[in-house]
Amino acid sequence: MMNFWSKLGIRSQITAGFMPLIVLMSILTMDANNSLSGMSQMFSSFRDTAGQSLAIFTYSDELQAIQMATERYRSNPSDAVVNDLKTALKAFSVDDARLAKNPALQEGMSDIRKDIATYDTAFQQIVTLQVKRDRLLAKVTEFGPWTNIALNDIARSAWRKNQVQVLHLTSDVMEAMNRSLYFSERFINAGDLKAYDSAQAALAEAVARNKTLSEAVTEKSEIERVDGALRLMNNYTGRLNDMKDVLLASDDIRKKQLDVLAPKIASKFDALQGKVTSTQTTLNETVKETAKATATRMLSVAALLILAGLVLAYFVGRLISGAVSRMARTMEQLAHGNDHVVIEGVEQKHELGAMARSLLVFQETGRGKVAAELAAERTRLAAEQERLNQDREKAEEAQRMAHAFEQISIGLDALSNGDLTVRIGAVDARYAEIRDHFNTSVASLEDAMGSVITAVGTIRSGL
Repeated sequence: MMNFWSKLGIRSQITAGFMPLIVLMSILTMDANNSLSGMSQMFSSFRDTAGQSLAIFTYSDELQAIQMATERYRSNPSDAVVNDLKTALKAFSVDDARLAKNPALQEGMSDIRKDIATYDTAFQQIVTLQVKRDRLLAKVTEFGPWTNIALNDIARSAWRKNQVQVLHLTSDVMEAMNRSLYFSERFINAGDLKAYDSAQAALAEAVARNKTLSEAVTEKSEIERVDGALRLMNNYTGRLNDMKDVLLASDDIRKKQLDVLAPKIASKFDALQGKVTSTQTTLNETVKETAKATATRMLSVAALLILAGLVLAYFVGRLISGAVSRMARTMEQLAHGNDHVVIEGVEQKHELGAMARSLLVFQETGRGKVAAELAAERTRLAAEQERLNQDREKAEEAQRMAHAFEQISIGLDALSNGDLTVRIGAVDARYAEIRDHFNTSVASLEDAMGSVITAVGTIRSGL
């Protein structure tokens, strides 16, 4: 492994050192991308649920419009109100695209549409009954006044004929009839069933009084008028009874169908809205958990990246600095003249190999320089040694000369003091001839002086 590592250049080593970090960063990026994609899908689902909620609110508004139209039709049964209700009902026949992705909501809307269709059918029955009521109302408002008109004719005829009893009985019938008309108006306009009972009771009383009146009249024309009034009363009571049946049928439809279906549909909308809200709550919790898990993973991977970066930086730096340090130590040893140091990595092709080869050149150059310096030093030392030898020889020569001159000087001093026995000792061979001449001369002088002394002695002894 280290052999392979040593073959890499500094840039390659740095790049190789960063590869684990790049891998970890790639993993972090992919994980973050996957998490963001998942969160994006969740937000898309959340957006879909928001659209579904708005769609349900829209349908709920249409349901309220239907209910309001139904209530308005109670007090204002006009075609405009019917058209408003049909428009609101028509909105339920159109599928909202925002609900298309949720089968459960579509199924719920399908069930609601069935109830809406039932509601529409019930309302159409009310419209039909309202039409029938309008026709009956026309007859009721027709037969009642016509009955009073017929009774007024009878009363006028009795008044002209001065038939006091007939006039009195006719007045009683008209009074009962007027009470019936009064209560019938209350019944028709307010739907008051008690007023209906009162109207029918008054009408029954009017019929009974009309029977008494019929027994009191004697003329054929008067009898026909009384019978005509009775027929009108019977028609009036029949139509009034039909009005009651229509009102009861309409109220029955409202109470048993419309008033039941509307809350039922509203509760189904609430259930659908609850499903959407539950989905949103679940998505919200999922988003929170996903975001938390993503943050935890990213922090963990980031911490791992930092730790791995520090460890890799330390070891890669140590490996690189180790190679550079070894190169620096080699250069330092070369700088200190150690040309025997082993230079490593000269076979490598990277920067350190180039530096090693350069150091090898420096080493060879240094060796050549050292060899030249050694040769020059040897030459200088030889010359110095020769000079020292010459100086030593000169010193020895001077010493020998000084010794020779000293001996000669001693001999001359002794000779000048009359010592003819003095002799110069050993001197340098170069001064031996001078010594020998001196010693020979002194010896000859000593011999001559001896002869003179002998002669003088002889002379003195001869005297």
